[in-house]
Amino acid sequence: MATTIEETFFRCRSFHEAQTPHGGYEDDALIEGLVSKIRAAPPWEKNSNNLYVTHRQLELCAALMYVICENRCKHIKVSDVGGGNGYLFFDAKKNIPNISWDWTIFESDKVARAYSRFERESGIKWKSSATQIAEASDVALFSCTLQYLEFPFEMLKTYSLRHKYIIISRIPFVDEKEHVATQQTFPNGGDYQHQDTVLAAWFFSRKRFFDQIGEIGDIVYQWETATEVLMFEGRKVVMEGVLIRVS
Repeated sequence: MATTIEETFFRCRSFHEAQTPHGGYEDDALIEGLVSKIRAAPPWEKNSNNLYVTHRQLELCAALMYVICENRCKHIKVSDVGGGNGYLFFDAKKNIPNISWDWTIFESDKVARAYSRFERESGIKWKSSATQIAEASDVALFSCTLQYLEFPFEMLKTYSLRHKYIIISRIPFVDEKEHVATQQTFPNGGDYQHQDTVLAAWFFSRKRFFDQIGEIGDIVYQWETATEVLMFEGRKVVMEGVLIRVS
């Protein structure tokens, strides 16, 4: 989900109804295009002299630094769920020096296989999201991922069994009693989408979301990402985030 100034989300009666065969995320041509982009401009070789830090980077690094400071970490393990090409790893590594990172990305089967060819150069491990998590880790990270899962809270509970903290960023909320299922369209296409791609996505009921989070752990703090705003049924929805300490 990126900032939109037009309506691209349309309410559905259920997440199942919102799902279509045109998800696009597993499209072979799209994935090969993403691999070609990495080959042409490897993110691990980017110029580190750029001093500009985005809101998204600041929010991620602040949450990670809280975990690092509270636990006096010199080494930290992160499970990045739906982390794509691993760009968040490079943001963290650049802006939080003197930390040893163990970063694993859990992605769809095809995406994980495609990116895993870059493990040696990148310092990242890619695994299928269907992989059972056997080892304990420090942080589970869901950045603009949770809302695309059919059963998001079941997934959170699964990761809470093996993680001390959960960072959820770029969450869309609505002030309704129940979570709202939508179809997201992409009239201009995107890195992971064709113009005809349609994805099922949740807008979470604020109250119900935090009630369900309370079953997993305690909220350390919350934030708004003022630079990332969606339009839904004529209203602006500012994306938000939360750091959770697992009980």
